Amino acid sequence: MAKFQTKLFACSLVLLLVLQYSRLATSQEVEDESEFNYSENSERGPARWGEIHPEWGACSNGTMQSPIDMSNERVEIVSHLGRLKRSYKPANATLRNRGHDMMLSWEGEEAGLIEINGTEYALHQCHWHSPSEHTIDGRRFDLEAHLVHQSADGKIAVVGILYKIGRSDPFIASLGDHLAAITDITQGQRGVGVVDPRGIKFGSRKYYRYIGSLTVPPCTENVVWSFVRKVRTVTREQPFSPQGAYGRQVFLWPFYPLNKLQNSAIDMATMQRSGVLKKTKESALFVFTTILGLVFGFLIGISLPVFSRYMNYLPSSHRSSVDAAVSNDQVFFAVKSPKTTAGNVTPPPPMKRIHRNPRSDPRIARLPPRIIVPKSDLFLHRLWGLPTLDLKRKPKYLATFSVGIDQMNNIDACVRKFSADFQILLFHYDGRTNEWDRFDWSKRAIHVSVKKQTKWWYAKRFLHPDVVSSYEYIFIWDEDLGVEHFNAQRYIELVKKHGLEISQPGVDPDDGLTWQMTKRRDDLEVHKVTTEKPGWCLDQHLPPCAAFVEITAPVFSREAWRCVWYMIQNDLVYGWGLDFALRRCVDPAHEKIGVVDSQWGITKYGKCRGRGVRKRCKTERSMFQNRLASADEAYRVQSRAG
Repeated sequence: MAKFQTKLFACSLVLLLVLQYSRLATSQEVEDESEFNYSENSERGPARWGEIHPEWGACSNGTMQSPIDMSNERVEIVSHLGRLKRSYKPANATLRNRGHDMMLSWEGEEAGLIEINGTEYALHQCHWHSPSEHTIDGRRFDLEAHLVHQSADGKIAVVGILYKIGRSDPFIASLGDHLAAITDITQGQRGVGVVDPRGIKFGSRKYYRYIGSLTVPPCTENVVWSFVRKVRTVTREQPFSPQGAYGRQVFLWPFYPLNKLQNSAIDMATMQRSGVLKKTKESALFVFTTILGLVFGFLIGISLPVFSRYMNYLPSSHRSSVDAAVSNDQVFFAVKSPKTTAGNVTPPPPMKRIHRNPRSDPRIARLPPRIIVPKSDLFLHRLWGLPTLDLKRKPKYLATFSVGIDQMNNIDACVRKFSADFQILLFHYDGRTNEWDRFDWSKRAIHVSVKKQTKWWYAKRFLHPDVVSSYEYIFIWDEDLGVEHFNAQRYIELVKKHGLEISQPGVDPDDGLTWQMTKRRDDLEVHKVTTEKPGWCLDQHLPPCAAFVEITAPVFSREAWRCVWYMIQNDLVYGWGLDFALRRCVDPAHEKIGVVDSQWGITKYGKCRGRGVRKRCKTERSMFQNRLASADEAYRVQSRAG
């Protein structure tokens, strides 16, 4: 009987290992690009990937597909996930142009490990996509890197890094000569000697975590994604960037119009959703393997004395157990190594998901992806000559003012404080524009004339984030501002130096109609916190003691404005109440919102003039606060309901 049990266990073990190997074999990325492409209208395009091979079924029917939009509003902060523990080391590497991306692969498992939830994953390769596949709050970045790891039992973990245009990235720069040698895909492989993956810089403390899939066939699911929160930089000239030498070859996902992504392409599904999963070929194999394992486990349990002897000869990686945590009718599995506990198994936070073919409008679907221009700008062009020669210099920043003819001289003095790096935009609430031609700068300014409207009405209608995305900072100022002690270029330098996403110039301390937070301090360049009257601040990190500027002369970074614009209500034209809510758009707010003291001079304030107007302002503030409170409560209820 003992011999029979031994043979039975041996056969069972071999069969399970064969099934496991067959499952791992289908989890690897397909490297032969001839089998698929990225043309939306092609028979081998993303919408048809799941039909090309049965084992690629997850590309069409998967329930946890990547990429996704990592919306900050939907992210849950989980403190116990811990750092990304890396132990990378130099190893021989090969650089390969796979057509759909550039891949740097290391030999075997010589490049070291990363530890996630107690499981060790060996670094196999790194590759780059331009533009990014993943987005944050709907924003697509210039470049995305994937560091692909695999555990001893074949599970995949990917560390993602996003890049924007800025300073040079040293690691990518070090590969420049090798990349130049493989631009031709037919000769797209080159040994590059020893490469140290520690040169790929990324933080380990703050990151997004979710369970998704490979982004190329076979679209294997249950991939552990860890996206570094800090966005790094590359220059426009560096390889992989959209304007870089090889950007044309690594272009991956078409950049669809953002409103299409939000309205029709994002499914507000979460990783905790209940319901029956669609069974692809891969999931069917997993179910079959699980059932078979249970049957053999029962038989092995009968022969436990014999099995205990074999346990001593199994590799430690195969002794890890499988724990399950149950949440909202969904079971989440995680491999538990001897160092972990079941408490570490946490359902991933809810995320927005981006489908592969978001263009539901058949008219847009007719367009080739590369002709689509999803964003606009406010750059002024000539009406003759070559379009490519229109702009000798593109403005970096945008300064807007709501103006009337009575404040012409004050606006003239103000505009002269802004250099040629600023695009000037005037919103004329009195409908009079011809009189402004007396100023030399008026010909270079943009004039928008709509009678009897307010600054925030104009901002909501004409400053959509996709229209002003070309500008690093957006000034949205009133017309009656004194700027005797203000220099716009120096102001920008200080904002960047102190990491301010939302700011304003300091206010004359003698002005009694302002908050303590916005009053200028003589001994500082910038301040981010203050002391208010007793009882005014529930927390020193909250408005009006911190994370606060007024709505008279705010300055927003491009990223912050994208969030603030969505908070502006169409019917609440005075914007009262926004000042206390701006902190929702940056994190940590008490570090990224502040007042610039050394560039000041705001001595006048636009007030709600007239009894009827002032009553309207106060009414709008109450309405905004009530809407925000109701929205918060509805969101909490929705989150609890799953």
